Amino acid sequence: MSRLRWGCEMSTFRAMSGEPTNEERAGRIDTVMQAYCLTLEGCDFDGDEDDVKDLLTDLMHFCERMEIDFEDNLRVARNNYENEREYSHYAGEEKEHGN
Repeated sequence: MSRLRWGCEMSTFRAMSGEPTNEERAGRIDTVMQAYCLTLEGCDFDGDEDDVKDLLTDLMHFCERMEIDFEDNLRVARNNYENEREYSHYAGEEKEHGN
């Protein structure tokens, strides 16, 4: 789904588009981190920043193997993140967990 620079009608767009909240987006990654830590260490993810660094490093290796431009995708992801944070502000999402 394409990301947009949000305008005044954001809450209406959110309701119509079915876009997840930033909290829902973060929840999806919690599931990914749990699975990653189980394969890496055989234990649950406990919020350790080293696990996040390891995941990103492994993702860079994966992208290299698959001939995917990690840096370009990271640049786009950062832009998407900023747009989603801006959208959440205008749409009235709660400012929980750093959103």
